[in-house]
Amino acid sequence: MSTGKDNKSESATLTIFARGVSVALNPTKFSGSSSQVRIDDEPQAVYLVIKYVPALVTPGKHRLNHTQFRIELQDPAGPPLFNHVIAGEIEVTVVGNTHKGKLIGVVVTTSGPGTPETANISGDYEIVVD
Repeated sequence: MSTGKDNKSESATLTIFARGVSVALNPTKFSGSSSQVRIDDEPQAVYLVIKYVPALVTPGKHRLNHTQFRIELQDPAGPPLFNHVIAGEIEVTVVGNTHKGKLIGVVVTTSGPGTPETANISGDYEIVVD
């Protein structure tokens, strides 16, 4: 469950409820930078990207409302991509290069033509970013 770099302690316990199905992510790959994290569950072809407003994620503990972060989520059912955050918060603590986050009531929808589909995301993650 790492990117292959030494001294990395990375984990995620995330659940996605979309299209009437609840899916637990089993992360196989982690990556990130100071302004975003990415968690991949390659066997299920699922990924979650969380993009923060960079000025808001400095060392310390932060609580971001749904207007202060973006999400890209590809769930196991495939396209379309969930990418429009409509509710929720993320608590993120930054210590050095480590981001520890908790998704609280996060709701994202698909965008584009037709009726948007909704996904709920909850859980915790810890990622060492570059």
